[in-house]
Amino acid sequence: MDMLKPADLPDDIAALKALLVASEGRNLRKQDRIDQLEKLVADFRRALFGARSEKTDPEQFELALEDIETAMAVVHAEDAALDPPASRATKPRNTNRGSLPKHLHRIEEVIEPEQTLCGCGAERHVIGEDTSERLDISQVREQPADYGKAYSDFAQKQMDLLMRTVQAMSDLGQKTGTETTELATKAGEDTRQKIAANVQGAADKATSAANKAA
Repeated sequence: MDMLKPADLPDDIAALKALLVASEGRNLRKQDRIDQLEKLVADFRRALFGARSEKTDPEQFELALEDIETAMAVVHAEDAALDPPASRATKPRNTNRGSLPKHLHRIEEVIEPEQTLCGCGAERHVIGEDTSERLDISQVREQPADYGKAYSDFAQKQMDLLMRTVQAMSDLGQKTGTETTELATKAGEDTRQKIAANVQGAADKATSAANKAA
């Protein structure tokens, strides 16, 4: 029992007397418990360190120990009856175990038992059900992969066309002379820039489409 503060004491004389009597009773029981423990310690010391003639029979120690344990259990029970421990109401925690958000689209799937007829031939009735949820994710990675593949194929074709065009212009310039070589080089550069712009445009479209699909 916690120590009472002056502000917690009642003003009624009878109530104060009752508190005093209860406190004295607890003190007497505790003192009796202390006396019994001190006697037990003294007996053990005498048995361990005393002269042989002072040593006590081991069976007597067991009996004395049982008596003390019984007395202590009685005292604890009396203390608990007079001063029960304060019970604090604990509010259960709100836990979300396995519940998915309400806004998600749900597909209900009912699993029927294999046998709906009883052994007597009557139709069985539903008396209860167990419900569980799981999250299925589909078509998340396939679409970005397709866009990336389309962009890769397009870029590869454009680069092949660019290399063939530049090579053709170079071959033409070598056959027709220096002036034609300069014209061929300029035409090849123009073609390269146009193809590079087309490749970049295709990349931008693929990226935009992939973002929308995600």
